[in-house]
Amino acid sequence: MGLFSAGNVLGAVQALTLITPTNFSVLQPSIPVFTMLLSVLFRMERLTPLKALGLLAAVAGAVVVEVVHPAGISGQEGGESEGGDGSSSRADFISGNVIVLFQCLSMASLLVFQKTALTHYHPTVVTAWYYSIGSVLTLIICVSQSLPSSAYALSTSPAPWLALAYAALLGTAFNYNAYSWAGTVVAPGIISIYSTLQPVGTALLSVLFLHATSTGGERGGGVLVILGLVGTVWGRAMEKRELEKREKREREEGGGSEGLEKGEGMAVMGLEGGKAPVSYGLTGERDSKSVPLVGVEEDEGVRESDEVRVL
Repeated sequence: MGLFSAGNVLGAVQALTLITPTNFSVLQPSIPVFTMLLSVLFRMERLTPLKALGLLAAVAGAVVVEVVHPAGISGQEGGESEGGDGSSSRADFISGNVIVLFQCLSMASLLVFQKTALTHYHPTVVTAWYYSIGSVLTLIICVSQSLPSSAYALSTSPAPWLALAYAALLGTAFNYNAYSWAGTVVAPGIISIYSTLQPVGTALLSVLFLHATSTGGERGGGVLVILGLVGTVWGRAMEKRELEKREKREREEGGGSEGLEKGEGMAVMGLEGGKAPVSYGLTGERDSKSVPLVGVEEDEGVRESDEVRVL
């Protein structure tokens, strides 16, 4: 899990040096797709038609929001990276997208494989361990780059320090602990599909704080995301309800069979010559067959008029 954590962080940072932020964000909705596929592959959950439809709608809506997001907010746009010829830009584009897919797969794997650890350890402990290992791996890679000490220094202005505090407290400590806690309650696929709300939230905050203009595509994509989330959660609820009904039915059937095996429901009214005529079966019809009584002798004071009645 520490390796997946490092792959998620380092993959995102490295990819953004090669491709545009919009290109990067458009591929982020692949995280719930990878998560659902891994969950089904490792039999952690079942992919029902309603959950699949909800997943596709949410992913499509997130992609729509990212694609139509205003250029001035998304960051640098265009098909080529700054500085460099066309062949270099194409190579960066391919490399950047491969790295993003690796980053998305790492995040999906983290959500899936932490499920096993959460059955044994507290969510905070799981988060602390995998993020500590990921941080050490990230530090090793940074040191191997032979960066100057100035590369690690923050300026004296408050902006970078506030950004660091936000990233540490909310973006990291709260978010990943929330991921771990949610893993104890719902399946990984349900957790990951909520990530499709990120572009919708970004667009909404841009309108509120950056005075950006909301487009029809953004609003339509947001509706798709919400419908997809509702469909997926609804499908999960229906699946859980069916599972509970099946378990209840199996318990009832198993309890009835077990009761008959133990002889429950039998009222002994009497015995007859070492054999017991079954006067009434389970259907209420008379049965003339005699059932041998193991270990019963005739000279033990058994009267011929005694009977055994099976209720």
